[in-house]
Amino acid sequence: MCSRLMLFYAAGALAFSVFAISGLANAPLWTTGPVRPFEATAFDRARHELSLAEEALRGAALAKNAKVRTAYAEEALARADESLALRPINPHAWHARALANEALGHGEFALADYRTSVLNGPFEQTLAISRLDFALRNWAALSAEERDDTRAQLSSIWPRHRADLRGLSRRSAIHAAVVRSTLSDPSL
Repeated sequence: MCSRLMLFYAAGALAFSVFAISGLANAPLWTTGPVRPFEATAFDRARHELSLAEEALRGAALAKNAKVRTAYAEEALARADESLALRPINPHAWHARALANEALGHGEFALADYRTSVLNGPFEQTLAISRLDFALRNWAALSAEERDDTRAQLSSIWPRHRADLRGLSRRSAIHAAVVRSTLSDPSL
């Protein structure tokens, strides 16, 4: 019994080595193709840089000192740029860049980044409330078409995000006026 088992293993090893040496191991039926870890790594790195940018933005929002707030905003901008270098059409990274530029006082750059974020992901539900907040803070700088789009987005997310929109309407007089007039609800 033992000799048959040894003979079986020897025959299998010989067959595998002949198969490998003959070059058939690289045949299309043997493998599914080359593994490309660089693409997966670049995607993961872009997500990581974006999460660091979002963390820096939270730090900027909570900072009491202007120098600390500026340092956090600059860090967020650098991390968003790193993420965009790896995934240039990511609407989340463009939005993070818009928020960082807004925190740094670069209004025109912030609006351009906001517009690029909307262009790259117009129906991105995870950005809806933050984009609305940005648009309402910069209401005077928006075009008539962008204002109409903001009102349409407000109307479309109202059924799912009532509590968030109520909180948004309490941030400023402009927020309240736009949300109330769009939703035709004076109780907000």
